Amino acid sequence: MSVVAQSRPGVIVPDYAWPAALMVPHYDAEIIDFLEAIAAAAAETIGVILLANDPIRSRRFADTQRDPARFSVIAAPYDTPWIRDRAPIAVMTDAGIDWVLPRVPDMARETDDRLFGAISARPSRPAPILIAQGNLSVGADGLALSTSRVLTENGLRLAADLGPAAKVLGIRDWLIFDPFPQEPTGHADVHVRFLRSDLMAVAWHHDEPELMQRARSIEMQVRAVRPSMRSVRIPCARDRGDYASLVNWVQLGDIVLIPFYQLTPAKDLRRAEHRLKAEGFRVRTLFAPTLSAGGSIHCLTASVFV
Repeated sequence: MSVVAQSRPGVIVPDYAWPAALMVPHYDAEIIDFLEAIAAAAAETIGVILLANDPIRSRRFADTQRDPARFSVIAAPYDTPWIRDRAPIAVMTDAGIDWVLPRVPDMARETDDRLFGAISARPSRPAPILIAQGNLSVGADGLALSTSRVLTENGLRLAADLGPAAKVLGIRDWLIFDPFPQEPTGHADVHVRFLRSDLMAVAWHHDEPELMQRARSIEMQVRAVRPSMRSVRIPCARDRGDYASLVNWVQLGDIVLIPFYQLTPAKDLRRAEHRLKAEGFRVRTLFAPTLSAGGSIHCLTASVFV
């Protein structure tokens, strides 16, 4: 399904755009080692903002890194480290970047819901519908993909009903697909990402025909509106509702920070690295102890565009 929005005020910024900084939560959680590994890897390429509930501890961590000047610390309370879904959706307009703050169904995370509005130094506006940023995989020229969860959460039946929201979000072509069965997040960033204007990556399970067909349907939908789009298939292991999705990555230019999991076979990781390197990308892999949570590097970070 596709909805086409005309006369939009801007265009949504794609997955592969260089952010001004990557925000990484930093507090004493069970996955603190993973969060610090993400921050350290990102800081080799870009500035890192540590979101902290203990800024002294966060500054102490930053000072142990190779280039402490690449780190800044923002002190703010928040409920969990899964900040992507609340992070501003960046829309490029003639006047610069416009921030649209996602709205998500009530999950008893009131502090998170206020987080980015509270720490933002620039004006922002709320999204006109319920939409988590993790359920927007974005390509060039206003192309965006979401799972059918966006329709369910908003009580809508058809993709065409998203037309008014598409204008606000700078989406020209909004493609809707059904998520993998039992996948807990129902978010697009577990299924598909864009690496360049003409290249997408889909999570590909080699052994289950239903999952392969869903990935093929994503490829077909995109090519129907962007005929020149190529696809790289990234292996994805599965154990019932646990999906070891490697595409829940963060891209920084030609560097891709890829998560892998206890469920990820070594051959899958090698295939993913080989396929991305063949496309000209450099790959950095990080072990993600987050399989049961349904997300990883992308879900745990926020790209900041100014």
